[in-house]
Parts: sequence; C-alpha cells; structure tokens
Amino acid sequence: MPPPLLRRPVGRFGLVLLLALIGGFAGLMYGVTVPPQYIARAYVVTSDGPPVEITARSGSATHAAAAAAAAARALAADGSAPAAAAVPTHLSSPDLRCDLVIGTSAGLLAGALSALLTLRRPGCPRPGRPGRPDLGRPATAEGHLRVWRAR
Repeated sequence: MPPPLLRRPVGRFGLVLLLALIGGFAGLMYGVTVPPQYIARAYVVTSDGPPVEITARSGSATHAAAAAAAAARALAADGSAPAAAAVPTHLSSPDLRCDLVIGTSAGLLAGALSALLTLRRPGCPRPGRPGRPDLGRPATAEGHLRVWRAR
C-alpha cells in the first residue's frame, strides 16, 4: 500500500494508465478482427474536363481492380478512354500501428478527463465530510453584519 501522500496521485495516474492500456488493447483487437480491404483506383478523362478518379474497395485485390475498371468503362461510355485500374499490391486497411495509436490516444484522453474530473480545489470541503457549511438554515443579516464589522 503506498503512503498516504502518494495514494491519491497513484490512483489518478493509475486510472489514466489503465484506460490507455484498455484503449490500446481495443485498437489492437479492432485491427485484428476487421476484414482486410484493398483499394483500386481508375481514372477517366472526358473531353474538355478534368480527370475523374474512381475508387473501389473489396476484400480481394482482383475484385477491387475489376470493380474500378468496370465503373470507369461505364463512365466512359461517350467515347473517352478510361485508364486501366491497377491491381493493388498492399492492404489499405487494417493498419495495426494506426489502430493501436488511435486506441491508446482515446484511452489517454478518457483517463486524463476522468483524472481532471476528480480534482478538487484546495480548501473546498467534500460532501459528507466535517467542515461542510450548513445549507439548511437561511442566512441572516445579523450574521453578515458581524462578519463585516469584524473586518
């Protein structure tokens, strides 16, 4: 058991650390369980217009390229030539490192906010502890005058 002086800071920072670890674990689990996705892009240049980028996502690299090429051919029905969609060589998602960083950051943010919410101003009594002002009685002018005259 830590000494009384360290008990409160360890409790606050322990909560921040715990929530950061939980967030990192959740981000890692998300990255492991999400299905892999590939992104293929195709471009179509119309007459007198800017190039149009077509993006297709799929769990298979060949399906993503085929879908992007089919959409480009359909868009280029007026005679313009679509550029062929290349088969993607690497996964676009999941990115385990990014998911881990995002989860850990979310846990740190939640922990820091919870630690800030538990802070108390010095001299401010806690509810249910001795030294709490009695709010059940109405204040009287006589009591206020005594305080003012004493100054």
